[in-house]
Amino acid sequence: MTMLCDKKTIEQAKHLPTQDFVFEEKLDGCRCIATISETAEMESRGSIVTHRYPEIKEALIEMQVTGKTILDGEIIRIENGKSDFNALQPRLLLENRLKIEFLSQEKPCNYTIFDALMINGHDLTNASLQERQRRLKEFLQTRQNKR
Repeated sequence: MTMLCDKKTIEQAKHLPTQDFVFEEKLDGCRCIATISETAEMESRGSIVTHRYPEIKEALIEMQVTGKTILDGEIIRIENGKSDFNALQPRLLLENRLKIEFLSQEKPCNYTIFDALMINGHDLTNASLQERQRRLKEFLQTRQNKR
């Protein structure tokens, strides 16, 4: 459920049963599905965008998955401690290889993962959101421990 957040909405939300809802921070970026196996491919709005974000591709490959993994997340650019869509915009349609390489070094983007559709070949599409997020957390912690 998407709501306009104003004072009235905030007051109404205080009375919602919190166990029935998931509250997540709104990120100001570009939604992206990442598929990782021996390599990584990123798709956004029906287009392959992997070449625009070599820094993210490299990080995804470094996860060293043991089977096909499909993640759902948001490509973001952090400015002044928060996601900033205006700072991301120059990268969204960029095709010039030299500019992409320069920006990936000087103004890198991040990929914030918030869901998993498949982890190491295990299909999670029929699992509940809570189960998928639990499995995602375990998966990411395992990858963090390998670093």
